[in-house]
Amino acid sequence: MNLAFIDDDKEILSMYDDFIEDLSEKHKLKGKFIESSKSILNYEMMTKLVKEADAIFCDLSMPEVDGTSILDMFIEVRQTVKRHVPFFIVTGASADMLSFDENGWGKLVKADDIFNKPFLFHDFTKALKKHGIII
Repeated sequence: MNLAFIDDDKEILSMYDDFIEDLSEKHKLKGKFIESSKSILNYEMMTKLVKEADAIFCDLSMPEVDGTSILDMFIEVRQTVKRHVPFFIVTGASADMLSFDENGWGKLVKADDIFNKPFLFHDFTKALKKHGIII
């Protein structure tokens, strides 16, 4: 199983790498770590990611581009490619930081799941189990 992680924070990406390492022997997981979120807004790059990844974890708030823009492009590509890949938003934003309309939390309902930071190993494995990525 190939998992992709999009986050501008190197420490968060390193944490994901540790999660993958802890699970890789039993579940044969591999990780792709994308620090430059702007590069993923390229249609060809997103198409490749959707074709290769079995799940994508994406930070909501990054300096170059926000996670909702990535989510919008992802959904378009996923429909074109006709391959369902779970997309998970991971955010440090609390409910009171975003409005409950089509530009705030409402936009995020397109994601397969939303997780708050700090995102712990238990949360990670629970998400993978919930979406059938690991047993």
